[in-house]
Amino acid sequence: MPLRGASGEQAVVDLAALPRCSDILRRAAGTPGGRSHARPQSGADQAEVLEALVTIRRLLSIEVEPPIQQCVDAGVVPALVEMLRRWDDPVVQFEAAWAVTNVASGTREHTAAVVEEGAVPLFCELLRSDADDVREQAGWALGNIAGDSAPCQALCLDCDAVERLCGVLDRSASVSLLRNCCWALTNMVRGKPGPPFARVKSSLPTLVRLLGHADEEVRTDAVWALSYLSDGGDDCISAVLKAGVHTRVVDLLRGPTGVCRRTRVAVGRLREVHH
Repeated sequence: MPLRGASGEQAVVDLAALPRCSDILRRAAGTPGGRSHARPQSGADQAEVLEALVTIRRLLSIEVEPPIQQCVDAGVVPALVEMLRRWDDPVVQFEAAWAVTNVASGTREHTAAVVEEGAVPLFCELLRSDADDVREQAGWALGNIAGDSAPCQALCLDCDAVERLCGVLDRSASVSLLRNCCWALTNMVRGKPGPPFARVKSSLPTLVRLLGHADEEVRTDAVWALSYLSDGGDDCISAVLKAGVHTRVVDLLRGPTGVCRRTRVAVGRLREVHH
């Protein structure tokens, strides 16, 4: 789930618009390269900022060879990250989060450009937003970042990403939001070797509960996450079993014959680890 596309939206944007949009966002955010460090106050300025954000986001949503490096070179990443702080405007936060997510979906260097601007703690804060779409986009971004490398995963853990994601998963009813945050949580606990068990074991109650969720994709990602958590030795396996995973797995195997192959593969993986 690396890059978020345009979801049917007209995504044809002229790359020639990038310099102008970059300058607008840098001026609005007060980041280096902009002509002013004042936050826009007028409705016209706010509209201009939003239009520039949407243009950058559409450029980064091109599914074949998105111009990520061009956006990085234009100096727009610091401004996009700064826009994540706009708690007064969830629409701006959402557009900025979407754009930053897609930058982080590129190469390791692109992810580093996002991380170095301090995006990870901001995305963790956005998981507390009142807006579902902002929380969903923050989860998507954190999943991309954690999946990039062990150091990026460790940084996410340092910023309490596991606890914040579990908070969303425990309270949300939106299936789309649950899918994204459960996938992101899976990226927080996976690895060879995985993160220290003590840092991720707080996710167990949430993941076990999600094994009973009605959505196939949510259940499957929960199973995969639990299989990763079980992969660290006897103490890890014991903790997973004590959390009640065995009963839930049996229920899954006794479920409808139409349960998707990916879920059955994940359940099989979990059973192998426990044996």
